[in-house]
Amino acid sequence: MARNIEDLLSELTGISSRMVLDDWTWRVFGYKKRPKRGAFFTKFINKSKLIRETFLIREIFIMSSSSGIIELSKKVDDEILSKWVKSMVEELLDYEGMTGAFRFNSRREAENYIIDGIYDYLNVELEEFNSAFFNRAKIYTEKYINNGWFVSAARLVIESHSPIVIINELTKKLHDDQIDYKL
Repeated sequence: MARNIEDLLSELTGISSRMVLDDWTWRVFGYKKRPKRGAFFTKFINKSKLIRETFLIREIFIMSSSSGIIELSKKVDDEILSKWVKSMVEELLDYEGMTGAFRFNSRREAENYIIDGIYDYLNVELEEFNSAFFNRAKIYTEKYINNGWFVSAARLVIESHSPIVIINELTKKLHDDQIDYKL
């Protein structure tokens, strides 16, 4: 029985969102666990730390999503891929509070950032995600970048138990006849 691509993308959105909450992922970047604080308390956090955390919150989601889409995208043209990415981002941002959870000022800002990010990762192979990650970190964190992140991001794409690798491997296992690619 063929799986509907909408259901698959919805599952991917959920898994990628959970990745943001996963302590293992944050430990890869030097945190003891995922930072947990409400919007009120972010006012009291050092600016450089907040910029780095905000970048990681966004990028972990984007990398996870992209790792799942990368294999599926090889089977469709750019127009269908564009519809998938747009649908996935819209579904994510339709949940109340998601724009704020990712620390965006507006839905449009969130859509643009996430869609651009997904395409940045889709333009490279999974093994090169750490380079795309580091390049995006240089752009979005400016002088606050942590150079150790290059190695940290590499761990996310080479360690077999990394959720990003697992997501990618699961999508590789899907056969053409198991997915209805129409949105």
